[in-house]
Amino acid sequence: MKEVLSEDKGLYGCMVGRAANENPWILGAVDKEFYGVANPGLSRKEVVLKYAEYIDKEMHGRYCARVKINPVLNLFYAEDSADLYYNFLVEGARNGKYDNDVKQLLEDAISMYSEHNVTALNKIHD
Repeated sequence: MKEVLSEDKGLYGCMVGRAANENPWILGAVDKEFYGVANPGLSRKEVVLKYAEYIDKEMHGRYCARVKINPVLNLFYAEDSADLYYNFLVEGARNGKYDNDVKQLLEDAISMYSEHNVTALNKIHD
């Protein structure tokens, strides 16, 4: 993003919606690169679990499971076995098992994925 917004291009902003939807982890460097604020140093696992707490508290009873999982659906983009995490969330949201407990869906997805790629779970964006 910083390259796209370099002064020699004369741009003052850019849209990252699609890129961030496909790979939300790219947003991990925005505060550091543009505002000089240090990254909080959370792993991907911590991000998912914090998000699970947030939706349990702030979104309980609102929105369907599919809408709630969308922000973390592609968090493991380009990581080994990312499709297992993605498919687990999509199927969990689709089959109705977790309709009233998306927090549990996210916790179960993390538990399942830890058996396949613990390195990606513990990766911290620097």
